[in-house]
Amino acid sequence: MDLEGLEKLLIEQQIAKKILINQVPFTLVDLETAYPVIANDILHNNAKNLARFNPVLYLREKAKSMLASVGIHTLADKISHDPGLL
Repeated sequence: MDLEGLEKLLIEQQIAKKILINQVPFTLVDLETAYPVIANDILHNNAKNLARFNPVLYLREKAKSMLASVGIHTLADKISHDPGLL
């Protein structure tokens, strides 16, 4: 899913802000304040800022899935499935 539209909407309304921690970008969101904005988008905008299909992200995830089926994993997958890190 491409959340760029939602992120832009929340940043414009000062409900979210982008920050860097150790050179890693994050979006910090006040979820309580974001709820009515998200609900309004769902009810009155057909969730156009929320649910946007991105073919590049889709193909990347499909490629990762196919590679994983033959034992090739990305570093992020290895980290996310490492029981020692949880």
